[in-house]
Amino acid sequence: MGLFIGKFPSSFEVDQIEGRFCAGGEIGSSYYNGIEPGDYIFPIRSGVLALWRMKEYGKKEINGNVETVALFDEIKKFDNIVPIKDFIKYKYFDLDLVLLNKATKSTKGIGFHKVGFTKDIKEIESIEFSQENIRNIFIKTDAKEIQTKDNDVVVVLDNVEDMNIKNICISKSGELVDYDVLKHIYEERNDVKYSLKELQKYASEREDNAKFKYRFLSYALDELREKEVVEIDDPIKLYDNILVGRRVTSKSNKIGNGDEVEPSDDDIPKYTKSDILKDVFMDENKIYDILYSLDYKKNIILQGPPGVGKTFVAKKLAYLHSGIKDPTKIEMVQFHQSYSYEDFIRGYKPNSQGTFTLKDGIFFEFCEKAKKDRENKYYFIIDEINRGNLSKIFGELMMLIEKDKRGESYAVPLTYRKENEEKFYIPKNLYIIGIMNTADRSLAVVDYALRRRFAFIDVEPAFENVRFKEHLLSHGVSEGVINKIVNNFGALNEEISRDSINLGKGFEIGHSYFTATEEIEDDNKWYRHIIKAEIEPLLREYWFDDQGKVGELLEQLR
Repeated sequence: MGLFIGKFPSSFEVDQIEGRFCAGGEIGSSYYNGIEPGDYIFPIRSGVLALWRMKEYGKKEINGNVETVALFDEIKKFDNIVPIKDFIKYKYFDLDLVLLNKATKSTKGIGFHKVGFTKDIKEIESIEFSQENIRNIFIKTDAKEIQTKDNDVVVVLDNVEDMNIKNICISKSGELVDYDVLKHIYEERNDVKYSLKELQKYASEREDNAKFKYRFLSYALDELREKEVVEIDDPIKLYDNILVGRRVTSKSNKIGNGDEVEPSDDDIPKYTKSDILKDVFMDENKIYDILYSLDYKKNIILQGPPGVGKTFVAKKLAYLHSGIKDPTKIEMVQFHQSYSYEDFIRGYKPNSQGTFTLKDGIFFEFCEKAKKDRENKYYFIIDEINRGNLSKIFGELMMLIEKDKRGESYAVPLTYRKENEEKFYIPKNLYIIGIMNTADRSLAVVDYALRRRFAFIDVEPAFENVRFKEHLLSHGVSEGVINKIVNNFGALNEEISRDSINLGKGFEIGHSYFTATEEIEDDNKWYRHIIKAEIEPLLREYWFDDQGKVGELLEQLR
């Protein structure tokens, strides 16, 4: 008794599915691929429809001709079509080439493929694709502990810096053991073992121009840097984008020609209000106010003291505003005193021939990218925006960042123009999010041009936020240490705020210093380390002329 998938592409008559038969040629034809009476078949057409059992080979008249057909009995019909990705993730199926590759891609001359399964399937007819029977698939760093259930698959990376694949495992009785099925595919298909970072680089426009692969890897890397773990919803994406290594994406993207199926926007994870409320320690009304400002001005600046998570919040706001978690629609740069128009917009740069070449800057390239995709929103995040000379960096584009100056009607010629080049403009689907540290002593008052073009939003310490406390509890920090953090830093920030001559509210210390990213085994040791390594140097800089006061404050914190 075997278990097969049966593929019914659109070129087959619909009545073959309705009549539960397949006209695949004479008995022994490669199309049948060895199916025999008694074998079970999952017919696939835009999903899994039912479970059949092969009855016999017989004859049918089709379009005036008598042909040999495989005949099936319908054992059960599913209430809803089972999506291919959920069918593939059934926890007792072997996650092999049949499911990862042949279930969705063209296999000319073969319509049935045998599915491997474990002995845990007692009765084929009892298979149900309920949520508890669907395995999870994770990519995680070696140091990250995660909760898994039996038959979950885990791709283990060495660390978040290098992102090389160290092992491919399956969860059994709470332990991760080698998953030979996937390890064999990975070893067989990769002479060179690229890291995830290298795969993303090769997928970029300048290398392979595999934009869907680049988008997937950007999302995965973003999650890994932030959480050290990412859950993969669709195992075919894992196969196509990571397990088979470097591969140029097909340009045609047509189903049925052996090419990849082009991902739709439905494949990109959605990002909603409930998601951001879990990720950031900010009130719902505050989030709505920020979104309103982003719509109203198209340019906002998140300002606040060190450690309040401004950069983290900026990216999450971009996800929420667009409704999808797509890092490829976000670009980020950090301004500094030497940053120039030539870096940002366009300028002459030295080349390998010892001469100079006119090269586009990062903002110019991102604007062009946004212009090609008017249906989606794009976000340019500028860290330390007040460190740069805005007039020097933006040049003639300073006017164009205003909301009512966006679009072709306000296009201007650039300082460095290419021959026969059209004038430049900033598209309406591009938003700018600046980030400003209010505790930077080296900066003068923000210039008026910046003030007028941006909405300024305060991001404040969130020690009193309930979700901050819940976050610490979930990472093993005791209530006693949490109360110590909340009380001590509430008092310390009051002291900083009262010092209106040297410091003030813009110098308060944020909660991000204590935002744990892994399980804390000894919370008192963890707390003392943060005070010594991060808080003490900051306080000594704040009160550089009163080290006695710093000593008293540190004693209170301990």
